[in-house]
Amino acid sequence: DVDVGKLVLVVAMGRFGIAFLANFCWTLMIGGSGIGIGLPDVEIGRKVVPFMPVVAFLAYDNADSLERTLNSFEESVVGFRKFHSYVSVDSGGDVDGIRTVVEKREWVRDLWIYDRSKDDEDYHLFAPHSSRFYITRHYRSVFQRVFGSGTLYTHAILFEDDFLFAPDVLGYFEATWWLLDADPTLFCVSAWNDNGIPRFASNSTILRRTDIFPGLGWMVKRSLWEHQLSKSWPIVATSGQPPTAPPSH
Repeated sequence: DVDVGKLVLVVAMGRFGIAFLANFCWTLMIGGSGIGIGLPDVEIGRKVVPFMPVVAFLAYDNADSLERTLNSFEESVVGFRKFHSYVSVDSGGDVDGIRTVVEKREWVRDLWIYDRSKDDEDYHLFAPHSSRFYITRHYRSVFQRVFGSGTLYTHAILFEDDFLFAPDVLGYFEATWWLLDADPTLFCVSAWNDNGIPRFASNSTILRRTDIFPGLGWMVKRSLWEHQLSKSWPIVATSGQPPTAPPSH
């Protein structure tokens, strides 16, 4: 198995994706060289576009699960050291436990802590959606760090803390990142496909568009965050449900 927007999304039926499933999903919706990462630039049209990605793992309170995920990443994924990797933890979770896991790994460049206390005032307006509220804000904080002023990263690859990886998951993103520049209708590239099992995936080389956001293991480019997502990031993720307005005063 392999598990947001204006236009579309692509489902890749491949063998490279996240985890134990056979395929990926490649999403699209609206839409190097450089910091020592050592990945090649690509010429798109007459413009040379760099690829300087960052990998971010989002965690909360399950240090054991994060341990398994990071073990899988370092033991299975080809070329993982070419990428700058970080872990971000919600301050409402097991920060000390997550820190212990992270400090064992020199290839994790830093532990970021999302301070949810800064959002407590808004949280009370959305109490029925508490978990989604803080998850939404946690993701926003990661994008703000990755694409903040002074950073050079061009793309963010986001993973959660309960994954097992196929060896070529990063190779998949390396092979497809340029599509986000070549096709402005793409929202993201995703390595997760709910239908990525043998009886549904007859061709392991096909990439497909889809209008459903697969989430989980996905990549977006910096300009999408700067020009659109940062200005329209939701207060509470809808998870496919209509958004609920806060109570009026």
